[in-house]
Amino acid sequence: MIYLIRHTETEWNEQFRYIGRTDLHLSELGRQHAGMIAKWFADVRLDAIYASPMVRALETAATLAADRDMVIEKVQGLREIDFGAWEGLTHGEILERDPDNFNRWLTDPETQPIPEGEPWSSFEARVGQAFADVTAKHAGETIAIVSHGGPIKVIVGQTLGLPAANYWQVYLDKGAISAVIRDERGLRVTLLNDTCYLRVS
Repeated sequence: MIYLIRHTETEWNEQFRYIGRTDLHLSELGRQHAGMIAKWFADVRLDAIYASPMVRALETAATLAADRDMVIEKVQGLREIDFGAWEGLTHGEILERDPDNFNRWLTDPETQPIPEGEPWSSFEARVGQAFADVTAKHAGETIAIVSHGGPIKVIVGQTLGLPAANYWQVYLDKGAISAVIRDERGLRVTLLNDTCYLRVS
């Protein structure tokens, strides 16, 4: 089993701002939710924990590792996409300032670059390679990967064989838990956007 965990809330998430390269800490609510995720995983055996090197992902992952005497393995390829000129802006602000480029990027990210941002081809390639490298080390084991909305959508989208433009139809809450398994049929999605830990007292 490969658990894919989106980091919990930061201040910019609360304000619905696009966060890529900006290295933000979790908000107070984000820290609380990270602790709840760790509690939900308390009875789940994890053979390894991987994370994006961004602070918000590492702080979320740290709660999983705290009581397990495990070292979090940082993977550069699991970073969020660099939103370039759109970094830190809300959806509405981007639409107001750069509507044509933004709408084209949403519908065809493979050919419409983010102004001053990371090309889609390099983003998708690095995430796919990072996921392949990590999972190749843990055949038959259970691991957790703590990353961001974009990279997890790429992993789920590639697993489901979706076109890149349809990755955004995969909705992920802050702190969402998803999962894939690898068996004789290959990779399959078994869990998507689960926040069941919020319903556990």
